[in-house]
Amino acid sequence: MIQNIQIELQDYLQKTLGIQIHFEDAVESEIPFYLLDRYQVLKAEILGKPCVLVMTRNAEIPSPSILRKDTQRIRELLDRVPILVSLQIDGNDRLRLIQYRVPFVLPRFQAYLPDFFVDAREHFQRLRAKQPPDRLTPSSQHFLLEAIYGRFKEIDRVTSLPPNVNYSSMTRSRVISELEGAGLAETKQLGRHRRAFITLPWAQLWEKAHPLLRTPVKRRIYLSGDPPTEVRHLPKAGLTALADISMLTAPRRPVYAVASRSPGARQEWWRRFVTDHKDEARTELELWSYAPLTERQPPGCVDRLSLYLSLKDDSDPRIQDALQKMLTEAL
Repeated sequence: MIQNIQIELQDYLQKTLGIQIHFEDAVESEIPFYLLDRYQVLKAEILGKPCVLVMTRNAEIPSPSILRKDTQRIRELLDRVPILVSLQIDGNDRLRLIQYRVPFVLPRFQAYLPDFFVDAREHFQRLRAKQPPDRLTPSSQHFLLEAIYGRFKEIDRVTSLPPNVNYSSMTRSRVISELEGAGLAETKQLGRHRRAFITLPWAQLWEKAHPLLRTPVKRRIYLSGDPPTEVRHLPKAGLTALADISMLTAPRRPVYAVASRSPGARQEWWRRFVTDHKDEARTELELWSYAPLTERQPPGCVDRLSLYLSLKDDSDPRIQDALQKMLTEAL
């Protein structure tokens, strides 16, 4: 379990934040036994600064007040920045930890590292200047598509995301940095806040962004039997959605989409229908990297730009013709 957390942490810092972490030795005798009973403490180095990774040994995480007290004691004893690392921290507890200024990393989701802020900021600026992103992250793509649909010139004005989507302030800041680094937005410092503005015409913005955008489909799951009611309430996707807005014939097997991290994807209602035999499937379920933008046209389907990205590599000329016509109408 602890080793898995280390792997997740290393992957998150490198791929999401562009930071290398160097692991050192585990601490076995420099702190009291009661702390060693609660945590595994591992020396490390981030951005040239020594730190210690503090990982709970039990599934139940201590309260934020206890974590603050314990990490302060570890900092005093080792003279290193303690960073709490966990795969799951409750949202309210994360807010408390931020109020207490307790550094933590929740791999794949959130990082709060106040002791590294200045170095990290300079590191990111150098990184962006030398190497613009070759792909946008799903959250940045999500914001960009919504900006195009709503004609939002300021990224912070994008408020029409689905109600179950709640991006943190850190994610929004990373979105602004990515769009700026890719040349898709310009930033201005207004007081303490950094604001991002889109200055390109919308069609030109799409052309410039297009090489950086990826299909939202992370995985396809095939279901046997008739589609359960819960699936039929999902937005249509793939060729099923394209057939709704073109002259194409709908596929024999209907296609639906759901965000891979949404409650609907985690529930068990569809798992009993999964089949490994694609030819026997009656329904196809796409797991997306971001929530389908169901409030956009066509009604009951995923949005057209995401639909285009999910099908653009299909070699069928009829599908390509339908996609190009749909793209022209969407822009």
